[in-house]
Amino acid sequence: MHSTTLHTTSLPTTSVLTTSLRVSWRALLTLLVAGAMLLGAGSAAQAHDQLTDSSPAAGEELSSPPSEVHLTFSGEVLELGAVVTVLDDDGGTWEAGEPVIDGQSVTAPLTEGMPGGAYEIQWRVSSSDGHPISGSIPFTVEAAEPTTEPAAPSSSDPATEESTSTEAPVSEDADNESSESEVAQTTEAPETAASDAETESTTSGDDSDVPWVAIVLGVVVLIGLGALAAVRRRGTDS
Repeated sequence: MHSTTLHTTSLPTTSVLTTSLRVSWRALLTLLVAGAMLLGAGSAAQAHDQLTDSSPAAGEELSSPPSEVHLTFSGEVLELGAVVTVLDDDGGTWEAGEPVIDGQSVTAPLTEGMPGGAYEIQWRVSSSDGHPISGSIPFTVEAAEPTTEPAAPSSSDPATEESTSTEAPVSEDADNESSESEVAQTTEAPETAASDAETESTTSGDDSDVPWVAIVLGVVVLIGLGALAAVRRRGTDS
């Protein structure tokens, strides 16, 4: 009877151990599956390419506007779906064309004449595993300094005063020459008037002689005609 009692009391202990082992194996399998999923997710995340370098760099202050944007990635990005945009504070875009992909590098040309101010590069490319990745890079362009014109020379410049004092005698000589020419013209005026008066008197005298010459010629012609007529009459009478 004692042995029977021992046998009946050992049955519950074996059942409990079996149940505990089953629960432990299930928990272990669950942990293994969860760990595998975490490892797979981590490896997938590590497979995506990453941006390793850029020009302009993030937060860089440039003294002059850039001519292009250059991005470098950890792997060779795909040419499908690459976009590079450069925005200013007003939302204007400054890219001059489509980005060019060369292995791990992406280059985008920019429009000339970018004014000073804050800008942001917004990029999106396809990673080597086909997964799209994107990001933004802020940078600043310093405003151009205004150009200053050279100051005009002051009126108290010694060189100006010397040129003024040098030119003064020249103007006095010109005044003297002008006065002498006026005196010469005044002296020549009476002589010219006298010669004009003589010329007018001579002309008027010649004009007064013209009628007398015409009268004398007329008388001579009339006498000649009368003599010719008399000669013809005598010839006719004879």
